[in-house]
Amino acid sequence: MTRRKARIAGAFYLLVFVTGGFALVGGRVGAAAGLIAGLLYIVVTVLFYGLFKAVNQWVSLIAAAVSLLGIAAGPLLKVNPLPLFGIYCLLIGYLIVRSVNVPRFLGFLMMFGMPCLKRENGKVVAGHWKDGGLTVKLTDVAQREDALEAGAQPFDPGMGRVMKEWVLVPETLSDEWLHLVEQAI
Repeated sequence: MTRRKARIAGAFYLLVFVTGGFALVGGRVGAAAGLIAGLLYIVVTVLFYGLFKAVNQWVSLIAAAVSLLGIAAGPLLKVNPLPLFGIYCLLIGYLIVRSVNVPRFLGFLMMFGMPCLKRENGKVVAGHWKDGGLTVKLTDVAQREDALEAGAQPFDPGMGRVMKEWVLVPETLSDEWLHLVEQAI
């Protein structure tokens, strides 16, 4: 993966976010911006496939197919493309983590979509969740059970499937966060 190609892909990705922001305006401007954002995302998909096929050609190809399906799903099939986008983010995040040319933390951000805390070995152990809570990976069963009894919940990132060893500690228990993160590290 060349740095130049990676920077070009990053620039196009930034343009997707900018035009996507204008799409929220609505009306003619919003419709035009949404169309441009979709077209730019096709370019990003193709660039990402080219960048990450050296990491894992099959995963990169599947990610590209899921992305293109997600781009088409909204306007053509009139379905919510966000579940497909979530799968795409997981696949691209995996490829970024496995790549030696892109900082690993970007892969974790793509997969989790949140700021994360990781051990020295690169393993994610905690992250700030969108509802203001904190996700923590507690591998010790007793620690996890204590956290659940105190008010934490098994962590489901929204796919209907609980992540093994992860708990979501609500903001109301924020005084416990430091203690739980120390246990996770």
